[in-house]
Amino acid sequence: MNQTKQTGLSLIELLVSLIIGAFLLGGLTTNLVTSKKLEKSRQAVSEMDSNAQLTMDAIRQAVAHGGYPSIRKIDMEKAFFSETDGEPSNPDCRSGGLKRDLDGFTPGKQQWTIDAQLSDVLTVVSMTDNPCIDGESSCANDALANSKALVFTDCAGGGVDRNERTVACSTDLNAGMNDPSEAKLFNTFRLNTLEKTLICQGSRGGSVTLADGVHAMQFLYGVRNSDGDTTYKNATAVESSGEWGLVNSVQVALLMESADEEVFDSNNAQTQYRLLDATVTIDEDQRRHAYRVYTMTINLPNMQ
Repeated sequence: MNQTKQTGLSLIELLVSLIIGAFLLGGLTTNLVTSKKLEKSRQAVSEMDSNAQLTMDAIRQAVAHGGYPSIRKIDMEKAFFSETDGEPSNPDCRSGGLKRDLDGFTPGKQQWTIDAQLSDVLTVVSMTDNPCIDGESSCANDALANSKALVFTDCAGGGVDRNERTVACSTDLNAGMNDPSEAKLFNTFRLNTLEKTLICQGSRGGSVTLADGVHAMQFLYGVRNSDGDTTYKNATAVESSGEWGLVNSVQVALLMESADEEVFDSNNAQTQYRLLDATVTIDEDQRRHAYRVYTMTINLPNMQ
């Protein structure tokens, strides 16, 4: 009787195959884990980039208009609200039979431009234009809008609807403030350090959250020297030397923090981040976040 010879893997060959398979599987697993970590890191950076861009744009738009004299060319001595301004009274806008104050906003010490241990406060001031053509008390219709008007809304959106209040609180000689030099628009930028959010308070629209994940913020102010050069100083130094009227630019630094609390498996090796002239040390229980510093310089064309 014929016998069929059976062939197969020996025990040694089987063990070798299993070992090789384990190595291959381990390599694939490692690559997959590494890929997920990289994607997690890229997503965190992308979110920080987006938040930083939104924040920088809002700050840039408001600060660049600092000291704006309006169409009426009302000169401003300085572009920032500080301690030397005290707590001025908030004048009523032209009433027209109705009281139209600035939404209950009264500039005070909470809005002073100050250094605050890397959660600085900045309040920039400009004069406001009448957004409507002469003779109109409001102009939601674009056809009635004043094409020359540049500044009439704040960072919280107050004034954007171009209503009666916006006109009555402008520098317009006929429809605006009785004293046009009092038609000032205030934009205050500050951090909510507990929530790590950047807040903007506008003198016409209340407060809004501009961005999340802002761990620290610092401003330095460019003071124009007699030789034409610029020296950057913090708010305390500018205030003590009475140089707010010489500030023609602002440096801004933000330390952004990822929303993901576990971007890294273990604490990030980098524990300190340099902003402008100060260093932030991250608390140990927050070192698995991702962090990134963003900076910019804003010129003030109205204060050159």
